[in-house]
Formats: sequence, C-alpha cells, structure tokens
Amino acid sequence: REENGVGDAAGMIVFAKDEYHVFADPCRWESTTPITVRTVDEFVAALAAQPSRDASEPVDITIDGYTGKAITLHIPDDADYSECDENAFGTWDCGDPGAPLPCGFTDSPDETSVEYILDVEGALVAWHTDYRAGTPANVVAELETLVLSATFGE
Repeated sequence: REENGVGDAAGMIVFAKDEYHVFADPCRWESTTPITVRTVDEFVAALAAQPSRDASEPVDITIDGYTGKAITLHIPDDADYSECDENAFGTWDCGDPGAPLPCGFTDSPDETSVEYILDVEGALVAWHTDYRAGTPANVVAELETLVLSATFGE
C-alpha cells in the first residue's frame, strides 16, 4: 500500500528443502551461476557475500528448539533495477520452475529483507521476510514474531 508516496508493504514466504541456490550477483540472477547451499552456515555466508546488499552480521536464532541464523540484507539507495534481470534483485531461489521471479527477491531500493535459516532435522527451513522504509515498526515486529514462534509438529 502507498500513502503519500511512501510504501509500507511487508511480506513473508517460507520453504523447507534440502538445498537452495543463492545468487552470486543479485542484480544478474538470471545470467550468473547460483551457489548451491546445503547448510545454515553456507546459506548465510553466500547471502553475506552478495555484492550490493550491505548485509548485517548474522545472528544466532533458536526456533522451537532448532538452531539457525538470521541475516538482514539492505538494498543500496542508488540501485538501478532497470539494469537488473527482470528489474529485480534476486536473493535466493527455492527451485520453483517456471516462476517469473526467484522466491527471495526485492524490487525497490527502500526494501529491507531478513532471511531466517534453520536446520530442522537435516532440512533447511528458510523464511524470506521483507518490508519497505515506510512499514510501521509494529508490522516489522509482527513478521519477526511470526517467524520466531514457528513450531514443527510430528
């Protein structure tokens, strides 16, 4: 939603897989070879190494007794999406064939994404949350609460 030109959108997706593909260059995600990751540490290291993302230091997380990491990724203010594949930054791919954009993508320089990666009995559970500069703090906090309150049943 936009009010007075300031977007306040927020969103979240979650997947569980044995491996993911992190784009070596988030602007050239269609035309560069992605990095295959199979562990939490590999996933976070590949995200932190993406150029033009201004990644935070990863932080340790525990959700429902399982350990993992979270990392915050920023988009540079001067990002020119018209120079990027499909006019978007591609963060990581979840292997959805035929999808027009990767599962983890951003398309506005005022977006911040937080990637939560957890090892749940050998499966990588990954959450991609994102929000815009105008998103109210309570909405951003609610996204984090939703992720950190996840449970894994039998």
